[in-house]
Amino acid sequence: VFGPQDVLNNIPIGGAFLSQDITIRFVSTVKNLGVLMDESLSMSNQVISLKKSCFNTLRKITKIRFLLSKDNLKTIVNSLVVSCLDYCNALFYGLVVLVKRPRSV
Repeated sequence: VFGPQDVLNNIPIGGAFLSQDITIRFVSTVKNLGVLMDESLSMSNQVISLKKSCFNTLRKITKIRFLLSKDNLKTIVNSLVVSCLDYCNALFYGLVVLVKRPRSV
């Protein structure tokens, strides 16, 4: 069930019973085609997950960068990181997502 938080708070049920053996439980976040959607469609979970994934990929690339030429390095970054950022980017259009940057101490 998707909707604003105030509407979701007014829904008293936690799932749906299809039969005696089958029950569907409502969850706050679902993954469909690799995209995390939360119940209010704010996409904050997707942004956080995408940020972690891209950062980890860049960290792995830095471990092998001395083995690659500059052109090969650009190709790898474009194919692994930029394609990750570009996947389903139309879902982010028009969203206002405020994901705070972690502060370093």
